[in-house]
Amino acid sequence: MAMITLFYAGVLGVLHVVLAENVLKTYVRRTLGRIDDATVQKAQRVHGNFTEYVPHALILIGLLEINGAPPLAIHGLGALLLVARLLHVWGMYMKQVINPARTTGIQMTAFVILAGGVGGIVMFVARAIGR
Repeated sequence: MAMITLFYAGVLGVLHVVLAENVLKTYVRRTLGRIDDATVQKAQRVHGNFTEYVPHALILIGLLEINGAPPLAIHGLGALLLVARLLHVWGMYMKQVINPARTTGIQMTAFVILAGGVGGIVMFVARAIGR
């Protein structure tokens, strides 16, 4: 069972719904003439970016856990992914387009995916050669 991954998937799932709800709210406010299209597009990109990266990262983390990676490594990747996505969301809503929160968030997300991918390859090769 992948109980650690389940926890992080649950927390990130709640965040995903919050981001989706924000898209709906901004769309309704634009329809009522209270905000502009740029605000709606920003909300859509925040949600879209989350949707583009988080599933792949969670799949890799879950596969590592199922295949026996140390729990501390799984918690590390899960916590890093959660912090990364929160930073990225925060950074996306800052006025300055390129900012430390956004940049750090996407770099941390990429690291989680890269570490998960490399970890999976290493675990596969180690088992394939009998170690």
